[in-house]
Amino acid sequence: MCASSVGAQFTQPDDPAARSIFRQPQLGFAFAPMALTESNSGRGVRLSAEYHLLHEWNGITEVTGYLPHGTPFTKVSGFRLRQDVVRYNSQREFYAGVSMMFKAQKIDHIAIVPIDDSTTYRKPYALIKRVLSPSFVIGSTGYFGEDSNWFIGGAIYLGVRYRNARIDGLTPTEASTMWPFDNESTDFVRNWALKDGVNWYPELNLTLKIGYDLRWD
Repeated sequence: MCASSVGAQFTQPDDPAARSIFRQPQLGFAFAPMALTESNSGRGVRLSAEYHLLHEWNGITEVTGYLPHGTPFTKVSGFRLRQDVVRYNSQREFYAGVSMMFKAQKIDHIAIVPIDDSTTYRKPYALIKRVLSPSFVIGSTGYFGEDSNWFIGGAIYLGVRYRNARIDGLTPTEASTMWPFDNESTDFVRNWALKDGVNWYPELNLTLKIGYDLRWD
């Protein structure tokens, strides 16, 4: 059998062999290990559930709980929710859809407040953040084998973010003159994480996950 006929055999959605490879998750639960390494935006445990809605359409609900940690901030707490509605292609390997993310986060830190040119004092404060992000998502889900319930998935999110952050625990004068303790001015990511005010900016996010599917067609 020639290579072209073999390729066609495994790309036809009605072929039994193709269906065994390109399965659309019916009820799967997944874990995103990269969320444990996001030190500046907040390390957390990220779990998701993917479930069948209608025909090629699936829903993906993701929940992140942030873990308190001391580097580079005193403490990070809060949660993040993401809801996707996606449609798989005819081969059921790739999908595209829309997503909405909401994050409520609190960063506890220490401010250095100047009194004059040579005198400063330190004071604890908190940055309260609320983030909302609508985006488009494209992704892929593949099983480890024809008879395996385990799958690996990846997705890219492209959209916009609305970020509203306010400082709590400092007077207006302290908030306008302070700078965060142990925060280098060249560290852009850390500076941005501690920035207050209202901002709109592009959303570009990558997620990888490993999961287990309870059932499928």
